[in-house]
Amino acid sequence: MYSPNEWEKLLAYALKQLDASGLPGDSWALGGGTVLMFHFEHRLSKDIDIFFNDKQLLGMVSPRINDAVELSLREYIEQDVFCKLTFPEGKVDFIYSHMMTTHAPQPRMLAGREVLCEDPVEIAVKKVYWRGDRFTPRDIFDLAVVYNAAPPRLLEALLDYPDKAAILAEQVKTGIESGVYDKWAKAALILPAGEPFLKKAPQDVSLLLETIKQRAEEQKRDSPGLVQVAAISKAPAEPDALVQYVISAGLDPRYEALQKTLPDSMNIEEVQKLLRQAAGNPEAWGVDEDAWKTWGENHAVGRLRTYPTPEGPKTEIVYDNF
Repeated sequence: MYSPNEWEKLLAYALKQLDASGLPGDSWALGGGTVLMFHFEHRLSKDIDIFFNDKQLLGMVSPRINDAVELSLREYIEQDVFCKLTFPEGKVDFIYSHMMTTHAPQPRMLAGREVLCEDPVEIAVKKVYWRGDRFTPRDIFDLAVVYNAAPPRLLEALLDYPDKAAILAEQVKTGIESGVYDKWAKAALILPAGEPFLKKAPQDVSLLLETIKQRAEEQKRDSPGLVQVAAISKAPAEPDALVQYVISAGLDPRYEALQKTLPDSMNIEEVQKLLRQAAGNPEAWGVDEDAWKTWGENHAVGRLRTYPTPEGPKTEIVYDNF
Protein backbone atom coordinates (compact mmCIF):
# COMPACT_ATOMS: atom_id res chain seq x y z
CA MET A 1 0.00 0.00 0.00
CA TYR A 2 1.38 3.39 -1.04
CA SER A 3 1.51 6.14 1.55
CA PRO A 4 1.68 9.71 0.18
CA ASN A 5 4.51 10.73 2.49
CA GLU A 6 6.76 7.73 1.85
CA TRP A 7 8.95 9.64 -0.64
CA GLU A 8 9.51 12.27 2.06
CA LYS A 9 10.68 9.63 4.53
CA LEU A 10 12.99 8.10 1.93
CA LEU A 11 14.36 11.51 0.98
CA ALA A 12 15.04 12.17 4.67
CA TYR A 13 17.07 8.94 4.85
CA ALA A 14 19.02 9.97 1.74
CA LEU A 15 19.72 13.47 3.03
CA LYS A 16 20.83 12.12 6.40
CA GLN A 17 23.29 9.79 4.69
CA LEU A 18 24.53 12.59 2.43
CA ASP A 19 24.91 15.05 5.30
CA ALA A 20 26.90 12.52 7.31
CA SER A 21 29.22 12.04 4.34
CA GLY A 22 30.14 15.72 4.31
CA LEU A 23 29.53 16.00 0.57
CA PRO A 24 28.48 19.45 -0.67
CA GLY A 25 25.01 19.88 -2.12
CA ASP A 26 26.30 20.61 -5.61
CA SER A 27 28.10 17.25 -5.88
CA TRP A 28 24.87 15.31 -6.41
CA ALA A 29 21.36 15.72 -7.80
CA LEU A 30 17.98 14.11 -7.21
CA GLY A 31 16.53 12.40 -10.29
CA GLY A 32 14.33 9.52 -11.35
CA GLY A 33 10.58 9.04 -11.37
CA THR A 34 9.94 10.91 -8.13
CA VAL A 35 11.33 14.13 -9.63
CA LEU A 36 9.13 13.57 -12.69
CA MET A 37 6.20 13.31 -10.27
CA PHE A 38 7.13 16.74 -8.88
CA HIS A 39 7.12 18.22 -12.40
CA PHE A 40 4.11 16.56 -14.00
CA GLU A 41 2.01 15.05 -11.17
CA HIS A 42 1.29 12.17 -13.55
CA ARG A 43 1.75 9.20 -11.22
CA LEU A 44 2.70 8.38 -7.66
CA SER A 45 6.34 7.60 -7.01
CA LYS A 46 8.32 7.19 -3.82
CA ASP A 47 11.78 5.76 -4.45
CA ILE A 48 14.70 8.16 -4.32
CA ASP A 49 17.48 8.25 -6.93
CA ILE A 50 20.58 10.33 -6.15
CA PHE A 51 23.08 10.82 -8.98
CA PHE A 52 26.79 11.61 -8.74
CA ASN A 53 29.01 12.72 -11.62
CA ASP A 54 32.07 11.45 -9.73
CA LYS A 55 32.13 7.70 -9.10
CA GLN A 56 34.57 8.08 -6.21
CA LEU A 57 31.88 9.81 -4.15
CA LEU A 58 29.74 6.67 -4.01
CA GLY A 59 31.91 5.14 -1.33
CA MET A 60 31.18 8.03 1.01
CA VAL A 61 27.47 7.20 1.18
CA SER A 62 27.90 3.46 1.50
CA PRO A 63 26.63 1.98 4.80
CA ARG A 64 29.89 0.07 4.83
CA ILE A 65 31.60 3.21 6.15
CA ASN A 66 28.66 5.56 6.80
CA ASP A 67 26.22 4.38 9.49
CA ALA A 68 23.96 7.45 9.61
CA VAL A 69 20.82 5.45 8.77
CA GLU A 70 21.88 2.13 10.28
CA LEU A 71 18.91 1.85 12.63
CA SER A 72 16.34 2.14 9.83
CA LEU A 73 18.22 0.23 7.14
CA ARG A 74 17.04 -3.26 6.22
CA GLU A 75 19.79 -4.11 3.74
CA TYR A 76 22.03 -2.61 1.11
CA ILE A 77 23.74 -3.68 -2.09
CA GLU A 78 26.96 -2.00 -3.17
CA GLN A 79 28.47 -2.37 -6.61
CA ASP A 80 30.81 -0.43 -8.86
CA VAL A 81 28.37 2.23 -10.07
CA PHE A 82 25.59 2.20 -7.49
CA CYS A 83 24.69 1.63 -3.88
CA LYS A 84 21.09 0.56 -3.18
CA LEU A 85 19.67 1.03 0.32
CA THR A 86 16.41 -0.69 1.30
CA PHE A 87 14.18 0.68 4.05
CA PRO A 88 10.71 -0.35 5.27
CA GLU A 89 9.22 2.47 3.15
CA GLY A 90 11.12 1.71 -0.06
CA LYS A 91 14.51 2.17 -1.70
CA VAL A 92 17.18 4.84 -1.99
CA ASP A 93 19.64 4.46 -4.86
CA PHE A 94 22.95 6.31 -4.98
CA ILE A 95 24.11 6.10 -8.59
CA TYR A 96 27.10 7.17 -10.63
CA SER A 97 26.27 8.58 -14.07
CA HIS A 98 27.81 11.36 -16.11
CA MET A 99 25.49 14.06 -17.44
CA MET A 100 23.73 12.78 -20.56
CA THR A 101 22.42 16.13 -21.83
CA THR A 102 23.16 19.85 -21.59
CA HIS A 103 20.14 20.40 -19.31
CA ALA A 104 21.61 21.19 -15.90
CA PRO A 105 19.93 20.39 -12.56
CA GLN A 106 17.86 23.14 -10.99
CA PRO A 107 17.28 23.85 -7.26
CA ARG A 108 13.94 22.95 -5.69
CA MET A 109 12.75 23.39 -2.13
CA LEU A 110 12.33 19.94 -0.58
CA ALA A 111 12.36 18.97 3.09
CA GLY A 112 12.96 22.59 4.04
CA ARG A 113 16.12 22.99 1.98
CA GLU A 114 17.30 23.55 -1.58
CA VAL A 115 17.93 20.30 -3.44
CA LEU A 116 19.31 20.15 -6.96
CA CYS A 117 16.84 18.21 -9.12
CA GLU A 118 17.58 16.88 -12.58
CA ASP A 119 15.78 18.21 -15.64
CA PRO A 120 13.00 15.92 -16.96
CA VAL A 121 14.83 15.50 -20.28
CA GLU A 122 18.00 14.44 -18.46
CA ILE A 123 15.98 11.94 -16.42
CA ALA A 124 14.32 10.51 -19.53
CA VAL A 125 17.61 10.17 -21.41
CA LYS A 126 19.22 8.43 -18.44
CA LYS A 127 16.33 5.94 -18.38
CA VAL A 128 16.83 5.18 -22.07
CA TYR A 129 20.61 4.95 -21.79
CA TRP A 130 20.89 2.82 -18.65
CA ARG A 131 17.61 0.88 -18.70
CA GLY A 132 16.82 0.46 -22.39
CA ASP A 133 17.26 -3.31 -22.30
CA ARG A 134 15.05 -3.69 -19.22
CA PHE A 135 12.58 -0.84 -19.62
CA THR A 136 9.47 -1.28 -17.50
CA PRO A 137 5.89 -0.20 -18.32
CA ARG A 138 6.34 2.54 -15.74
CA ASP A 139 9.37 3.81 -17.67
CA ILE A 140 7.37 3.81 -20.91
CA PHE A 141 4.72 5.95 -19.25
CA ASP A 142 7.31 8.36 -17.83
CA LEU A 143 9.03 8.71 -21.20
CA ALA A 144 5.72 9.43 -22.94
CA VAL A 145 4.86 12.15 -20.44
CA VAL A 146 8.23 13.88 -20.93
CA TYR A 147 7.86 13.54 -24.71
CA ASN A 148 4.45 15.20 -24.65
CA ALA A 149 5.83 18.01 -22.49
CA ALA A 150 9.04 18.70 -24.45
CA PRO A 151 9.05 16.99 -27.88
CA PRO A 152 11.93 18.87 -29.53
CA ARG A 153 14.20 18.91 -26.47
CA LEU A 154 13.81 15.19 -25.83
CA LEU A 155 14.19 14.28 -29.50
CA GLU A 156 17.35 16.35 -29.87
CA ALA A 157 18.87 14.87 -26.70
CA LEU A 158 18.14 11.26 -27.66
CA LEU A 159 19.64 11.75 -31.12
CA ASP A 160 23.02 11.45 -29.38
CA TYR A 161 22.17 7.86 -28.39
CA PRO A 162 20.51 6.17 -31.41
CA ASP A 163 21.85 2.71 -30.51
CA LYS A 164 20.25 2.88 -27.05
CA ALA A 165 16.99 4.06 -28.59
CA ALA A 166 17.04 1.09 -30.98
CA ILE A 167 17.40 -1.33 -28.07
CA LEU A 168 14.51 0.33 -26.30
CA ALA A 169 12.33 0.15 -29.41
CA GLU A 170 12.46 -3.64 -29.24
CA GLN A 171 11.53 -3.58 -25.56
CA VAL A 172 8.55 -1.31 -26.18
CA LYS A 173 7.37 -3.50 -29.04
CA THR A 174 7.55 -6.56 -26.80
CA GLY A 175 5.72 -4.74 -24.01
CA ILE A 176 2.88 -3.83 -26.36
CA GLU A 177 2.54 -7.22 -28.03
CA SER A 178 2.75 -9.21 -24.79
CA GLY A 179 0.15 -7.09 -23.00
CA VAL A 180 2.57 -6.32 -20.17
CA TYR A 181 1.99 -2.59 -20.47
CA ASP A 182 -1.80 -2.90 -20.47
CA LYS A 183 -1.65 -5.12 -17.40
CA TRP A 184 0.50 -2.58 -15.57
CA ALA A 185 -1.75 0.30 -16.63
CA LYS A 186 -4.79 -1.29 -14.99
CA ALA A 187 -3.13 -1.31 -11.56
CA ALA A 188 -0.86 1.74 -11.85
CA LEU A 189 -1.12 4.59 -9.34
CA ILE A 190 -1.95 7.26 -11.92
CA LEU A 191 -2.77 10.82 -10.91
CA PRO A 192 -5.38 12.90 -12.80
CA ALA A 193 -2.78 14.81 -14.82
CA GLY A 194 -1.38 11.53 -16.14
CA GLU A 195 -4.63 9.92 -17.23
CA PRO A 196 -4.67 11.42 -20.76
CA PHE A 197 -1.33 9.74 -21.49
CA LEU A 198 -1.94 6.32 -19.97
CA LYS A 199 -3.46 4.47 -22.93
CA LYS A 200 -1.44 6.15 -25.66
CA ALA A 201 1.96 6.10 -23.97
CA PRO A 202 3.33 3.07 -25.89
CA GLN A 203 2.30 4.60 -29.22
CA ASP A 204 3.83 7.97 -28.32
CA VAL A 205 7.10 6.35 -27.31
CA SER A 206 7.11 4.20 -30.46
CA LEU A 207 6.69 7.38 -32.53
CA LEU A 208 9.60 9.02 -30.72
CA LEU A 209 11.90 6.04 -31.18
CA GLU A 210 11.00 5.60 -34.85
CA THR A 211 11.80 9.27 -35.46
CA ILE A 212 15.20 8.86 -33.80
CA LYS A 213 15.88 5.84 -36.00
CA GLN A 214 14.99 7.78 -39.14
CA ARG A 215 17.05 10.80 -38.14
CA ALA A 216 20.07 8.62 -37.35
CA GLU A 217 19.79 6.94 -40.74
CA GLU A 218 19.53 10.32 -42.46
CA GLN A 219 22.64 11.56 -40.70
CA LYS A 220 24.61 8.48 -41.77
CA ARG A 221 23.35 8.74 -45.33
CA ASP A 222 23.74 12.48 -45.81
CA SER A 223 26.79 13.29 -43.69
CA PRO A 224 28.61 15.39 -44.58
CA GLY A 225 25.30 16.96 -45.56
CA LEU A 226 23.92 20.44 -45.69
CA VAL A 227 20.85 21.76 -43.90
CA GLN A 228 19.27 25.21 -43.82
CA VAL A 229 19.68 27.15 -40.63
CA ALA A 230 19.04 30.68 -39.45
CA ALA A 231 21.50 33.03 -37.74
CA ILE A 232 19.73 35.76 -35.80
CA SER A 233 21.64 38.73 -34.46
CA LYS A 234 21.02 39.55 -30.81
CA ALA A 235 23.06 42.76 -30.95
CA PRO A 236 20.90 45.84 -30.16
CA ALA A 237 22.17 47.61 -33.28
CA GLU A 238 20.67 44.93 -35.53
CA PRO A 239 17.41 43.86 -33.88
CA ASP A 240 15.76 42.66 -37.12
CA ALA A 241 18.73 41.07 -38.84
CA LEU A 242 17.86 37.63 -40.18
CA VAL A 243 20.31 35.81 -42.40
CA GLN A 244 19.51 32.38 -43.84
CA TYR A 245 22.37 30.30 -45.14
CA VAL A 246 23.52 26.74 -45.53
CA ILE A 247 25.92 25.10 -43.09
CA SER A 248 27.03 21.61 -42.21
CA ALA A 249 24.57 19.33 -40.44
CA GLY A 250 24.19 19.79 -36.70
CA LEU A 251 26.26 16.78 -35.64
CA ASP A 252 28.94 17.30 -38.32
CA PRO A 253 32.26 18.47 -36.78
CA ARG A 254 32.53 21.12 -39.50
CA TYR A 255 29.43 22.84 -38.05
CA GLU A 256 31.13 23.63 -34.76
CA ALA A 257 34.48 24.47 -36.32
CA LEU A 258 32.87 26.86 -38.78
CA GLN A 259 30.87 28.67 -36.12
CA LYS A 260 34.01 29.15 -34.06
CA THR A 261 35.73 31.01 -36.92
CA LEU A 262 32.96 33.42 -37.96
CA PRO A 263 34.01 36.99 -37.14
CA ASP A 264 31.26 39.30 -35.93
CA SER A 265 31.58 41.63 -38.93
CA MET A 266 31.24 38.94 -41.63
CA ASN A 267 28.61 39.64 -44.29
CA ILE A 268 26.41 37.18 -46.18
CA GLU A 269 28.76 36.82 -49.15
CA GLU A 270 31.73 36.08 -46.90
CA VAL A 271 29.72 33.47 -44.99
CA GLN A 272 28.69 31.75 -48.22
CA LYS A 273 32.29 31.75 -49.46
CA LEU A 274 33.55 30.22 -46.22
CA LEU A 275 30.80 27.60 -46.33
CA ARG A 276 31.85 26.52 -49.81
CA GLN A 277 35.43 26.29 -48.66
CA ALA A 278 34.45 24.29 -45.59
CA ALA A 279 32.46 21.82 -47.68
CA GLY A 280 35.46 21.25 -49.94
CA ASN A 281 38.19 21.12 -47.32
CA PRO A 282 36.87 20.62 -43.75
CA GLU A 283 40.29 19.61 -42.41
CA ALA A 284 41.57 23.13 -42.99
CA TRP A 285 39.37 24.64 -40.31
CA GLY A 286 40.91 25.69 -37.03
CA VAL A 287 39.48 27.48 -34.01
CA ASP A 288 39.95 31.20 -33.40
CA GLU A 289 38.93 31.60 -29.76
CA ASP A 290 38.59 35.41 -29.95
CA ALA A 291 36.36 35.27 -33.01
CA TRP A 292 34.36 32.49 -31.39
CA LYS A 293 33.77 34.53 -28.26
CA THR A 294 32.78 37.65 -30.22
CA TRP A 295 30.34 35.73 -32.40
CA GLY A 296 28.88 33.91 -29.41
CA GLU A 297 28.15 37.09 -27.51
CA ASN A 298 26.11 38.52 -30.36
CA HIS A 299 24.39 35.67 -32.12
CA ALA A 300 22.19 32.66 -31.70
CA VAL A 301 22.24 29.93 -34.31
CA GLY A 302 19.32 27.59 -34.89
CA ARG A 303 18.57 24.56 -37.00
CA LEU A 304 15.22 24.34 -38.75
CA ARG A 305 13.66 21.10 -37.50
CA THR A 306 10.43 19.41 -38.43
CA TYR A 307 9.58 16.75 -35.87
CA PRO A 308 6.56 14.61 -35.04
CA THR A 309 4.64 15.15 -31.83
CA PRO A 310 1.63 13.32 -30.41
CA GLU A 311 -0.48 16.20 -31.79
CA GLY A 312 1.08 16.12 -35.29
CA PRO A 313 4.21 17.46 -37.03
CA LYS A 314 5.70 20.79 -35.98
CA THR A 315 8.48 22.91 -37.44
CA GLU A 316 10.62 25.12 -35.24
CA ILE A 317 14.05 26.67 -35.15
CA VAL A 318 16.05 24.92 -32.44
CA TYR A 319 18.48 27.53 -31.12
CA ASP A 320 22.02 27.06 -29.92
CA ASN A 321 23.65 29.98 -28.11
CA PHE A 322 27.39 30.11 -28.59
